Amino acid sequence: MVSSECFIEGRVDHEELQSQFLQFQKATKELQEAYRSLKERASSVDQELAQTNRALRVRLEERERILESMPLGVFHQRNEKVEAGNEEGQRLQKYLGPQFLEMLTGLPPGKGVSRLNPKSLDGNPCFLEVTSLDLGGSGHEVLHFVVNQTEVLSLQAEVSRLDRIEGLATLALGVAHEIRNPLNGVGGYASLLRRNPTSPKVGDWAEKIEGGVRRVENIIRDLLAFARPEKRGVPRCKSLRDWLNQVEEELPFTLCKEDGEVLVEGDEIAFPAVLKNLFRNAKEAGASRVLIQVESSDDGYCYIRIEDDGKGLPSGWKERIFDPFVSDKVSGTGLGLAFCRKALESMGGEIRALNEGCAGAKFELRVKVGRRGMNG
Repeated sequence: MVSSECFIEGRVDHEELQSQFLQFQKATKELQEAYRSLKERASSVDQELAQTNRALRVRLEERERILESMPLGVFHQRNEKVEAGNEEGQRLQKYLGPQFLEMLTGLPPGKGVSRLNPKSLDGNPCFLEVTSLDLGGSGHEVLHFVVNQTEVLSLQAEVSRLDRIEGLATLALGVAHEIRNPLNGVGGYASLLRRNPTSPKVGDWAEKIEGGVRRVENIIRDLLAFARPEKRGVPRCKSLRDWLNQVEEELPFTLCKEDGEVLVEGDEIAFPAVLKNLFRNAKEAGASRVLIQVESSDDGYCYIRIEDDGKGLPSGWKERIFDPFVSDKVSGTGLGLAFCRKALESMGGEIRALNEGCAGAKFELRVKVGRRGMNG
């Protein structure tokens, strides 16, 4: 800085002024260097921040991809609010509804795997395994990882059922073959006694024996039909009305014209036997008519609903009714509906009961839609 003394009485010390000016230039140069250095440092920091931000974005994108690809639902809980963190979580939330989210808030984090059995919005039971992790922090933050085991358990039950059915089929086949030969002998001797009775009573007894033999033969026939699905015919394509006309003598049915024209692919022996079993069961349950409706789908199948006005299925029998040797009839073998299920499965279809505990049994058959000209 220039001293005030330099300007007293108009006198200026040139040397002092030059010295002060040089100091000012030096300070200016130092400030410029400092500013340039600060600017370079700021630019470097900006580059480092940009790199860090890019790395964070990549990590966030990777995390999002991982979350989306995980075969489980991820849910983030803050205090009492729960939100889905990936697509599977959103699907579960939509399928199970808000009550499921309330169930998650009640789970203690860090206590291992919790098992929940909520029902979906359409009433289907679900089996879930949930692992909850406490994230800490000032708020109550928890991550819930939800694995839907419903399909796995269903497949395990189906495998167990098929194993059991296979064992029963093998047993039935062996028993049928062992019984058939001595049964033929009993029937032959009873026939001889009936034609040459030594007394009227002997003739009556022989006739009763023959009736019992015929009943056992029917049971053996059902056993063999259940145990040997390969002993059937070839696939045929017919209109539903043509298939039903083969069993019309069992019970009259009602079918609208449009439904009757639907082409159905079925085994030429097994499919009529399935329909006959259902019609016969309806008749034995006191039904006077059968109503049939068809619903088409886009997956190459159609759904045939068969409803009667009989006494219906007992409560709790919707699934049991398809097990072998399970019957609500005093004289029933419990093989008719078991045969229907196995026969339809061998044709790539299925059968299920739609109601129970009320009048009128209702069954749904899932069968392949036929194509014109497929019979060759």
